[in-house]
Amino acid sequence: MSYFSKTIFMQFLQCPKLAWNVYNIPNMFTSTDPATKARMAEGKAVEAHARKLFPAVTLIDHSQSFDDIVDQSNDALSYSTIPICNAILSSNGFSDRLLTAETDILVPCDDEYLLYEVKASTRAKPEHIPDIAFQKYVAEKRGLRIRQCFLILLNGKYIRKGEINTRQLFKIGDVTEGVQQYGESSDINAQVENAFEVCNQAKCPETEIGVHCSSDCPLRNTCWREVNKIKHNIFDLYRMPSKKAFGWYKQGITGIEDIPEDYPLTKLQKIQAKSEKTGEIHADRKEIKKFLNQLTYPLYFLDFETFSSAIPLIDNSAPYSVVPFQYSLHIIDEDLSKEPQHHSWIWGTEGEPRSIMLEQLKSLLGNKGNIIAYNALFEQMVLKQAVDLYPKQEKWLNNILKRFEDLLQPFRNFHIYHPAQKGSCSLKAVLPALTGQDYSQLQIQDGEQASRAFMGILNGQIADKQAILENLERYCGQDTMAMLEILRKMRSISA
Repeated sequence: MSYFSKTIFMQFLQCPKLAWNVYNIPNMFTSTDPATKARMAEGKAVEAHARKLFPAVTLIDHSQSFDDIVDQSNDALSYSTIPICNAILSSNGFSDRLLTAETDILVPCDDEYLLYEVKASTRAKPEHIPDIAFQKYVAEKRGLRIRQCFLILLNGKYIRKGEINTRQLFKIGDVTEGVQQYGESSDINAQVENAFEVCNQAKCPETEIGVHCSSDCPLRNTCWREVNKIKHNIFDLYRMPSKKAFGWYKQGITGIEDIPEDYPLTKLQKIQAKSEKTGEIHADRKEIKKFLNQLTYPLYFLDFETFSSAIPLIDNSAPYSVVPFQYSLHIIDEDLSKEPQHHSWIWGTEGEPRSIMLEQLKSLLGNKGNIIAYNALFEQMVLKQAVDLYPKQEKWLNNILKRFEDLLQPFRNFHIYHPAQKGSCSLKAVLPALTGQDYSQLQIQDGEQASRAFMGILNGQIADKQAILENLERYCGQDTMAMLEILRKMRSISA
């Protein structure tokens, strides 16, 4: 027996080719990357908290086989007078196939049900309505009557104080009208039937790449194989709107070198295109010198690592609050060629991290000299949010903010551009392009990995805590050292 699920329906709305592959070749998609696993685990944690909104629930056991889950769900629907959580509804679909939909919460109400969908988000998204509409569709085909539909979201304004207050953590919106309108305007029955028929075709549908393609799609490497063969493809063009890029792509303009001379490009795109056509670095030495000459020593190279979680883990934080857990600080007193001093900190989960961070930086950052950050707005935001909790530090913060210089700016303004950057101004793109150094030898290679690693420590999921702490230390230290190496390279280029 084959099952046509809500997941496949939602994938079909995005891309029929993706839905067909997941439906017909599910073994291709059994492995899940760490980022997706983390998102799924967080979603389950949010659902668990949402269940606490109800005094008592019938929770369907998902550790059993799929057929047993469906049987237990059917049993619960026949006898339960309290909310049923994680039920899988099944209904005869088309041919001999079943339509299935997992529902987060079904609340019996006389001879009808209230349907609740839980999302680990602080705001409603366009895809939430068709998601709920499919659940309602399957429920009604099964014979259930859905009186109302609700969307349970995280309350972004909730601030944790002590134990989690479940009622304040969530906000509940009635989306019955929106679901009804979607079902009528989109003709949900025809939509599901069309998706079902396409997925049951013997041959995979041909779907061209387009704005529907997401960076985390499991078919990305397959569908974009030809694009990825192009050294400087059109999609690497700096700040190129996706719709415009796909329009050019369909015209046969696949590489940046294919762009006709009379095509409208921005000033920065022209710099990129010329650099990639010639293979030469672009350097505006006047602007580079201007940036370097305005710097005041000592120089403090600062980088934060942060975590954010759907369920606030510490007091004085909201859903998805950015909480610093680590910093790296390299200090150059008066000469870029000298070896820097290095200071670092990783929160040991004792005490309040923002308070500890502020006290340490207050003693380390001195009273003069520029503080160098890459995309300094982020570091400034972290400091501002910390000082919001500790307003006595506001005067110190105001002086600190004046001393920031953003190393991103020369690259965002294309005062320097290397063709190996492929249209990116990120630190991870600029460092190897200019210096030949990179993060490939590190166990932790980006901020998301760092955040997940530290969250694993917080949640007690890491066996070798010391190894993770050492890897975090190396990664964050590499970020600040990378800024120093880039500044040194800028000096040599401007000479």
